[in-house]
Amino acid sequence: MFFTKTFFLLLLFMMNLHAITLEENYETKGRDIYASDISKEVTNDFLLFSYDTDKHMLRTSAAKVLSLFKTHGVTIQSNKVKYITFREKSAINIDKISDALKDEFLKKYPTLNIKSLKIYPRSYLSELPKSYSLSLQKQTLYKNYSTFCITTPDHKMIFFDYILDAQLDIVISTKPISRHQILSFENTTIKRVKFLSFKAYPLTEIINHQYQSKFSIKSDEILTKNDIEQLSVVRKNDHLIAFVEDDGLSITFDATAQQDGKVGDVIVVRKADGKTLRAKVISEKRVQIQ
Repeated sequence: MFFTKTFFLLLLFMMNLHAITLEENYETKGRDIYASDISKEVTNDFLLFSYDTDKHMLRTSAAKVLSLFKTHGVTIQSNKVKYITFREKSAINIDKISDALKDEFLKKYPTLNIKSLKIYPRSYLSELPKSYSLSLQKQTLYKNYSTFCITTPDHKMIFFDYILDAQLDIVISTKPISRHQILSFENTTIKRVKFLSFKAYPLTEIINHQYQSKFSIKSDEILTKNDIEQLSVVRKNDHLIAFVEDDGLSITFDATAQQDGKVGDVIVVRKADGKTLRAKVISEKRVQIQ
């Protein structure tokens, strides 16, 4: 009796030795959901749930799963997961779809280091269409998990969920940056981070002294393309060389910029006699009267 009890306690200890971390999504190979579908570390397998008739997905609370494992003496780390979705694995090969989605991410982020990309059909699929194309929304590639679809020639859409585990080199401010301040290696740096959800396309490289901030930026913020603009080559009160062309003749004169301007912008300049004119920024300190 003592030996049996000791062996049982030892077994529980071994099962708890490597605590299992609960995730939000799992695929199962059959109609029944077992503990081993969550972790292969479970040696004495046991049944958790079964899919309802004609259903291929089951969503339940993490608390319920934790309770079932606890009754079998197995420790699970909830990892702040509230709900868990189980899906019966479809009888399809999604390698082609996975490779296509990876390619889209790598086109967008050349420095992306992909550890894994999990794709789940939103409904059970017995087969894939013979011909289809990948359809992604712009915001999809800003997120580490989202939904996308494949579209057939007859416009049928089949939806999938994906979860991306990856790291990315991004640009982060190292100090507060004021509006229209030049971005440089002095106020930004490159940092490798876990790819999560971004509000817009994150900058992945620093082009020194070619861009400026659109807005005031706090220290330690991720910079996106929405935060920057081309550097103003003309600043307010700069002394400029202005020229006007007429019938093949070019007349130049001095002027003063009344506002900032990037190449291609039309700004207001003031002549020495005080008259104001509109001029197009051609290059640094050079404008063409319109």
